[in-house]
Amino acid sequence: MDITDALPITTTDDANDDDDGVLAFLWEVWKVSLQESHGWTSADEWIASYRVAKHPSPPHRVTHLDLSHCRLEGPLPPQLGKLTSLQSISLSHNRLTSLPSEVGQLSSLQQLYLNGNQLTSLPPEIGLLSSLRVLYLSLNQLTSIPPQIGQLSSLRELYLSHNQLTSLPLEIGNLSSSLLSLNLNTNQLTSLPPQIGQLSSLQFLNLSHNHLTSLPPEAGQLPSLQVLSISHNQLTSLAPQTWHLSSPLQELDIGYNRLTTMPDATCLSSLQRLHLSGNPLATFPPELSLSRFASLRALRLSNCQLTSLPSSLFTTARGVMFISSLQLLDINHNQLTSLPPEMSLLLSSSLRVLHLSDNRLTSLPPEIGGLSYLQVLDLSSNQLTSLPSETGLPSSLYWLNLDHNRLTNFPPVMGHLSIRRLHLNNNRLTSLPPGVGQLSSLQELYLRSNQLASLPLEMGRLSSLEELSLDDNQLTSLPPEMGRLSSLRVLNLSSNRLKSIPSEIERLSSLVRLDLTANQLVSLPPSLLSADDTATKERRFPSLQLMSLVDNCLITLPPPSSVSVTIEIGAQRLPVTLDACYSFDDSDMDVDSDMDVDGSPFSSSSPSSSSAMVAVAYTLHFYNDTGEENKAAIVIVDRERLARRWPFFRHLLDAGLSEARSGCADLSPYFSCRLGQCLVDYFDGKDVQVSSLRTQDCRDLVEHADYFGLSDTLLYAFCVAKLERGEN
Repeated sequence: MDITDALPITTTDDANDDDDGVLAFLWEVWKVSLQESHGWTSADEWIASYRVAKHPSPPHRVTHLDLSHCRLEGPLPPQLGKLTSLQSISLSHNRLTSLPSEVGQLSSLQQLYLNGNQLTSLPPEIGLLSSLRVLYLSLNQLTSIPPQIGQLSSLRELYLSHNQLTSLPLEIGNLSSSLLSLNLNTNQLTSLPPQIGQLSSLQFLNLSHNHLTSLPPEAGQLPSLQVLSISHNQLTSLAPQTWHLSSPLQELDIGYNRLTTMPDATCLSSLQRLHLSGNPLATFPPELSLSRFASLRALRLSNCQLTSLPSSLFTTARGVMFISSLQLLDINHNQLTSLPPEMSLLLSSSLRVLHLSDNRLTSLPPEIGGLSYLQVLDLSSNQLTSLPSETGLPSSLYWLNLDHNRLTNFPPVMGHLSIRRLHLNNNRLTSLPPGVGQLSSLQELYLRSNQLASLPLEMGRLSSLEELSLDDNQLTSLPPEMGRLSSLRVLNLSSNRLKSIPSEIERLSSLVRLDLTANQLVSLPPSLLSADDTATKERRFPSLQLMSLVDNCLITLPPPSSVSVTIEIGAQRLPVTLDACYSFDDSDMDVDSDMDVDGSPFSSSSPSSSSAMVAVAYTLHFYNDTGEENKAAIVIVDRERLARRWPFFRHLLDAGLSEARSGCADLSPYFSCRLGQCLVDYFDGKDVQVSSLRTQDCRDLVEHADYFGLSDTLLYAFCVAKLERGEN
């Protein structure tokens, strides 16, 4: 709410002098906004909330005021300047457009949060806030900063990111003894004043996402600077004299600029993290060696157009090997065809994370097995056909990513690993060896989009496995030993050629999600759908939440009783109750005939051998040891048969929609235009606009569903769900 729409602004003389009077006035100005945003019904209720804090001693002056996320609009009332004991005020994430000059009267203010507003300028009086330590102005529309900013002698943190600044005032250098953190990222700065080098106490400087083409030499002479980010600018080079010889700089991010050669920052003896990604480096200077970065822990070189890594990078100037402290090396998204053996020797006792995805590697050096501390190895999107067999892979590996390569055989060097996450998606694997059962620590195994036709019995030994993805393969059956995977939570078997599943699958007591979509299943084990084992009285699937059987060939299934389920339509997940399996007999329907509505062949009934399953949705109910109920949703849809009915429905809906758009109120006595459009969108594969439906639409469809032959569609279930949830 704009304050000009509330009460007239009184003069300073007429306003109450005490803080409560100011708060009461602000309540009247912002009453509608405060009520809508937080539900406060009176000034007393607002003042008594945690958003207003007063000093515990008389005269109980207001010291802290939080008005963030209150939908405030327009200029800030000048009466706020009377709260002279205020130490902290948050006005962030509103729609304030300006600050009054009276803001300079807040002499005790230490923290001022104005981020996320619509400020275009600051009053010069802001320089009077001599006690101010923290100033947040990010996410506004500021085009300049007043010179008086240099008068804030106590300011320690200044945040100006995501504005429209094109320059900084020279007076910024006056904050030399106090300013510790300066954030200017995402502005339109093209240059920096030399005075920035006067900020002798500055520890953090973020200049990323601007339009800088160079840095003044003074920028590198900041004696206290620990973190410098100048990524996403237009820098083409950094002069050697840029860096202060005794600089304590620990992190330097110059990624995504236009550097063609690696900058000489070897004098930065304290540097721990160096980010060079996104620069067209192509090559390294031969004199450059990691030995000159004694403290370096992380080096990022992704997207640098590198075609090779020189051996000199991993040796001293005299060719002598040395031990590096590097723990993370990121060389993703380059054009590497090989790795130098020296890399493994250099990093054998330090490297923990190695990213090499999206290169052109066809093999790995045997020495890679010597990286005895390596935990994460990402080799995805390369051209690997095998892994080294001499020394294998480091036994310390925790996560190995080999997605999108050309592997035809499961790597035989896996047996000795204690690996927990293994990704082999999109390769050319045709089988898994029995040795896969030796990976006793494995928790995640991804084998999507390979050419697997069967699984070894030893898969049942993976006792720690929690997620198994085998979708988009050529599996025709599963070994009964799969029932031994007691820790398995997610099992994806979609898009295979399974015609049946073993009854032992019911032993997966930890299973939460089972995806059997797009197989060739004709039936399911009868025991699979019963809640308890009648012999042992053990509960089956106590954790199961969703079983998907979409796009199969099921022709028999025990009919469910009236139970609740969860089904998915587009992005909506909806609870619903269905009384039967909905099916229809293909032989009774000719989609090309002019069938009368009363002659609809669709019915709600238990399935039989002569009718094909279209949609079934129901829940198995279980109870855990504490008596809490668990529900498992099962959804079965044959999309092909649904599509075959569509011409019949579309004929009715098109006619009704045409009439409705011509001025008629509804599609028919039973359908609204809103509901008809949802039906059209649903069968056309578009997102159903759930919010457009009303309760009456749902009642109409449910009441007359059989008449229109729609009782076996998922949209019917969707409408029932709307009614059950009481949505309007």
